[in-house]
Amino acid sequence: MHVSPKCQYSSCPAHGRGWDRRLVLDAIFYLVRGGIAWRALPSDFPPYQTVYALFRRCTCGPA
Repeated sequence: MHVSPKCQYSSCPAHGRGWDRRLVLDAIFYLVRGGIAWRALPSDFPPYQTVYALFRRCTCGPA
């Protein structure tokens, strides 16, 4: 699988802790494969808001 350069993730001081990019991408793959709701993301992954923000950036581009 190829991840495009626009999906690069960096921590934002305004949003607190930066999460490992691989863990965030694993969460996206978990959600897409399982077809579950964002809020049902297991606690092993970063908060669903963090995962969703990266997903939106990768699929829709910058706001």
